[in-house]
Amino acid sequence: MSKIPRNHRASWTVQELTLPGRTENAVKLMANKLGIQYQGGIIHGARQRIWTDKEWRKLKDNIHLTPSGLLDYFPGRTVRSIAKAKERLRKHRVI
Repeated sequence: MSKIPRNHRASWTVQELTLPGRTENAVKLMANKLGIQYQGGIIHGARQRIWTDKEWRKLKDNIHLTPSGLLDYFPGRTVRSIAKAKERLRKHRVI
């Protein structure tokens, strides 16, 4: 019997998530309509977390610091993650 991979936080298996006759985009659209928000996942072997509103405000308040200088403010975030978030703030003219 083959071992089925499980999500470490839920009781369902990866195979149980498939919905016959539904595309990936159809499932995403319905989840969005139901108010279900993506909370992050594993992409290319690395853990990805969505930035919270509190983190965005903290980043905006300390935008003058370098990404490496912001590491203490954001435990669990990498320099690259912080740099990309700063780039997004500037791009969308939030600051």
